[in-house]
Amino acid sequence: MAKARILIVDDEPDILKILGNRLEHAGYDVAKASDGIEALEKVEGANPDLIVLDVMMPHLDGFGVCRKLRESVVTSLIPIIFLTAKGQTVDKISGIKSGADEYVTKPFDFDELEARIEELLRRKQQILSANPLTGLPGNISIAEEIQKRIKGNEKFAVCYLDINNFKSYNDRYGYQKGDSVLFQTSRLIMDAVRDSGVKNAFIGHIGGDDFIVIMLSGYEDSVCNGIIKSFDAFSLLQYDEADRNCGHIQGQDRQGKEVCFPLMSISIAVVTNERRPITHPGQVSEIAAELKKRAKSLHGSNYVKDARKE
Repeated sequence: MAKARILIVDDEPDILKILGNRLEHAGYDVAKASDGIEALEKVEGANPDLIVLDVMMPHLDGFGVCRKLRESVVTSLIPIIFLTAKGQTVDKISGIKSGADEYVTKPFDFDELEARIEELLRRKQQILSANPLTGLPGNISIAEEIQKRIKGNEKFAVCYLDINNFKSYNDRYGYQKGDSVLFQTSRLIMDAVRDSGVKNAFIGHIGGDDFIVIMLSGYEDSVCNGIIKSFDAFSLLQYDEADRNCGHIQGQDRQGKEVCFPLMSISIAVVTNERRPITHPGQVSEIAAELKKRAKSLHGSNYVKDARKE
C-alpha cells in the first residue's frame, strides 16, 4: 500500500523540520510549505491525503487557505488539521467554520497529533469507500474489518447477503424503486443486527444487491433469521397486487426470451472460523462464494452456514 502523503504548512522553519522528521519516521510521505500561497501551489503538485495547517502565516492565513480548498471539488475532501497558538474558543469556531476537521493548539503533543492524523485518514478512507446510496462502508473497509478480526484472534461470523431476482424487479419497476429496495434492505439489516443484541457488529455494502455483516460468532443464526423474516415481509409489499397474486413477474432473460421470474428473496452465506482457521480475507470470500451457490439453489429466502472442518 502506498504511503499516505501529508502536507505541513507553517511559517516556522523549526516546526516544519521537527514535525516533518517525526511524520516521515512514522511512515508518511511529507511535503512542506512555509506560507498560505505556497501551500495552495503545493496542494496541486503534492496531491496530499491530509494537511497540517498553521493559522497565523504571511500573505494568506490558514483560514483563507482552508476556505479556498473547501471551495474546490478536487480538494474539498482533504482532511485539514489546524495547528496554531491561537487556542481561544472564538478561534476554534473560526477554524471549524472555515472547514477544518481538527484543531490542535501549540505547544502540541506529537503522539496526540499522530493519533488524530491516523484517525482522520481512516475516516477519509471509509467515506471514499462508502456506498453513496446506503452510506454503508464499501469494499476497502470490509477487507480491513475482516483482517482486523483475524489479527485479533476473534471467533467471528461473516454473513454475505444477496437479493435474488433483484434485476428482474429493477427492470420491471424501474431504478428509483430498485434503489429504494436496496436502501430499505440496508436498514432492515441494521435493525436485525441491533435486535440480536450483538455488540461491535460491522455492516457493509459490497455493491449492487450484495451486503455483508461481520460479527462475533454465536449471533449469526439470530441475525440471519431476523433479516429473512423482515425481508420477506418487506419485499412482498414492493410488488403490485397482480404480481403478488401471481407469485412471479414476466420479464426477459439475457437472451431476450420471455420468462417468469420469482419474486425477490434473500440468500445468505455464513462463514465462520469456529470449526476451521481463517488466515486472510480472501479465504472468507472463497468459502462464501461456494456457500452462496448452495444457498441460491434453494427455494425462497434462506441461509447456509459453513460447517466443514479444515
